[in-house]
Amino acid sequence: MNQKKTFLVHGRFQPFHNGHLWLVTEALSRAEHVIIGICTPEICTQEVAEKTGYPCTAEQNPFTHEERARMISNSLSEATVESGQYTCIPFPSDYKNIPAEVPGDTVFLLCVANEADTRKADYIRALGYTVETIHIPDIRTESGSHIRSLITSNDPAWHSLVPPATYSVISSRFEAKQ
Repeated sequence: MNQKKTFLVHGRFQPFHNGHLWLVTEALSRAEHVIIGICTPEICTQEVAEKTGYPCTAEQNPFTHEERARMISNSLSEATVESGQYTCIPFPSDYKNIPAEVPGDTVFLLCVANEADTRKADYIRALGYTVETIHIPDIRTESGSHIRSLITSNDPAWHSLVPPATYSVISSRFEAKQ
């Protein structure tokens, strides 16, 4: 029996970059529908970030949940992905409420590049989910922190690291401030 699956990819998407676009399209090649979990929908204090070990401060997360959802949907539209093929949801950053937000038959697709990623995959498996991993050692080269650093320093090199639609969302934000 050929059963249709739902896959889930998640991340902070600060900003949504070419590596993220690749991951979502890879998930779409494996499933009929993809849930895109946008982590850190709420900003926290430095104290909470230190206590939880999760990057949830405004400095680490300059783009709002709505901006990131727009980056994702505009970039996927630009890549000719139909809106019915995916759903964006706020994703529980602490992972404790995943079962309340994500159906049990969902398959998680994770890039594993380091020990922290392996622990994340193990934790999600322990919750009862199927996890498929992609081992790409250099997936972190297009990191959001690197791109944010380039943006902050006005280095145009960041333009090529994000889909054109993400560039438009970010550019319009800066234009609105001027």
